[in-house]
Amino acid sequence: MKLCIKSSFALTLLMLAASAYSMTETEYDATLTRAKADYKSTIAHCHTLKGNDKDVCTKDAKATRVKVETDAASVYKGTVDSKADAMEQQAKANYKAAKERCDSLSGDARKACKKEAKAANGQ
Repeated sequence: MKLCIKSSFALTLLMLAASAYSMTETEYDATLTRAKADYKSTIAHCHTLKGNDKDVCTKDAKATRVKVETDAASVYKGTVDSKADAMEQQAKANYKAAKERCDSLSGDARKACKKEAKAANGQ
């Protein structure tokens, strides 16, 4: 199921790229609606998991939704500021997801994991 959901997000992103960096309001709204539906579906799957796996799944779902929504906003608005805002929001969401993955570790491994998460996402 996770692969299917990631595939639909990838398809959405591909559609954004194929639109030659322009998007109508209708396309933008449809992308947001699709992102919301995919997010809800992924969260439903996450609720079947337990413990840290559930937390990681939830953070990953949120990061993916943030990516799709901010990429769509960036393409729709078509400004440098909107692209910079999208990149910042995506980095924050990715950092939260990466940090959550570290919670299953302990000691030095956990510290190293969190340090790597910070470095990888510009935090």
